[in-house]
Amino acid sequence: MSNGEHHDEWGEDLHVHHITRFGAFDSYQKANRLENLVTLCRSCHLGKWEGIPLRPDTRSTAD
Repeated sequence: MSNGEHHDEWGEDLHVHHITRFGAFDSYQKANRLENLVTLCRSCHLGKWEGIPLRPDTRSTAD
């Protein structure tokens, strides 16, 4: 689901979550690398996600 689709359905944008907490890095560039980010809805992001090894699904859906 894209951010636009999520906004249309739920009335708010998706949140960006740091898989490894931001403060664990010595620079914002390292903390904000794509492999350390995942999008979540607000309620999931405000839940207890710290320490859960979230990883985005990078498998191709193209045939």
